[in-house]
Amino acid sequence: HAEANALKKKIDFNGSNIYITLEPCSHYGKTSPCVKKIINKKIKKVIFSINDVDIRSSNLAHVKLKKAKIDVRKFIYKSYAKKFYKSYFLQSTKQIPFIDVKLAISKDNLTVNKKDKWITNNISRKVGNFLRSKYDCILSTSKTINKDNSLLDCRIEGLEQKSPAVIIVDRLFKIKKQLKIFKNKSREIFIFTQTKNQLKEEYFNKIGVNIIKLKRSNNLKNDTSEVYFFLKKLGFNRVLIESGIK
Repeated sequence: HAEANALKKKIDFNGSNIYITLEPCSHYGKTSPCVKKIINKKIKKVIFSINDVDIRSSNLAHVKLKKAKIDVRKFIYKSYAKKFYKSYFLQSTKQIPFIDVKLAISKDNLTVNKKDKWITNNISRKVGNFLRSKYDCILSTSKTINKDNSLLDCRIEGLEQKSPAVIIVDRLFKIKKQLKIFKNKSREIFIFTQTKNQLKEEYFNKIGVNIIKLKRSNNLKNDTSEVYFFLKKLGFNRVLIESGIK
């Protein structure tokens, strides 16, 4: 609710114009409607890019603002806003979540540097860390995490708390127990597997890791769509995949 945050400032907004990307909300939720705040602050003109898909607010702002004698101009940069809000719009559909993939590849198409730990430089690693802060969860495989002892967190000062949840696709339940990624108790970690291992399940449940059992009839080796639909049920709408080239 960027409008609400902007209008908190203790200044006189009377006669101002307000520029917004998404249509301001008209319903009561965790906060009161942004439309109501705009009206109360005596804003003169509202400019926004795209209508909300939430049925509680969709197409309502224009009507309510006009009724309050506020000038409204909508659909400015609409095509850009459609791209910007793609992951948000997917929330209300039956499609899989918004998915991006990050790969570290050299100019000659190699993914491993046998002489050095890193294939990338310091700048690109910082960019990679920053990208992680923009997603709900990071999806990787047990093979990748076992091999790299990965943390998959956001190591940029001030953004440490933005480290997303971790999803580990581990069909045969081969994830090692004593890995660095399991030492951070503040992050949600989910292991998706098709293999029963009672001792491992008990161990991970004890340290707060969630075990999700998938049907063995599904070919998880080549089709991870069941994982994505499950992630959507869990409330993860932006997924960043970080794993090996396969």
